[in-house]
Order: sequence, then C-alpha cells, then structure tokens
Amino acid sequence: MKHRIRIYIFSLSGLIVLSAFAAPPAAINIHGSLTASDNSPVTGDRAYSVTFSDESTGGNALGGALTGTVTLTDKGLFNIAVTPPEEIFTAAQVWYELAM
Repeated sequence: MKHRIRIYIFSLSGLIVLSAFAAPPAAINIHGSLTASDNSPVTGDRAYSVTFSDESTGGNALGGALTGTVTLTDKGLFNIAVTPPEEIFTAAQVWYELAM
C-alpha cells in the first residue's frame, strides 16, 4: 500500500509540473526587418497592425486587430510583443498577418 501512495503522489506532482509548462504564453514576440525597395533599412517609428485568423487566406478573424507603434533600429530590425487573443487557443490552426 505504501508504494501505491508514493506512486500516486509522484504522478500528481508530475502532472502539476507538466501543466505549468503547458500554459500558453502571455505574449508572442514577432521579430523581423523592414527594408525599402532599394534594399536600404527602414528606420524610425512605424505603426503596425497584427491580426490572427484560422486560414492563411480568407479565413475567419480570431479576435480583433492588435495595433501600436514600434521603433525600428538603424538596421531596420524590430520586435513586437503582442498578447494573443483567447480565440487562438481553440482554433485548429492559426495564422497571423503583420502590416506596417
């Protein structure tokens, strides 16, 4: 009987640890670079919009558009941290579109 109790407690502890690792992220980082048509880096502040959908084209919107402003580096690099809408966690597939 002692072995069964120990196994049960160990299994329960394992589930608690695994559930902590399975939690969805609070934010998603979108990294990239932006260049002009002549291949020179775009710099400065730029407005952005991120939308999520359930298809690569013509799908259903998952939540509303996430908008803001990001500052591009002198090399055109950027990082945008967005809090994803809850709808993405129940969709069969998720696509995002970034517009600047």
